[in-house]
Amino acid sequence: IGRKVGAVPFIGCASHRFNLAMKDYLAKEDALLEKIHALMKRYSTLKRKSLH
Repeated sequence: IGRKVGAVPFIGCASHRFNLAMKDYLAKEDALLEKIHALMKRYSTLKRKSLH
């Protein structure tokens, strides 16, 4: 009902399943990802300081 011709149904569900699968896959590398996030956050603030 109300769908466009040729539209892929339930794309949100597939996206959600992919997101859950990636979270499960990356859970093994959680400590590394936290370190990378902290490094990128610091880099971002340094970059902003150099622009001013």
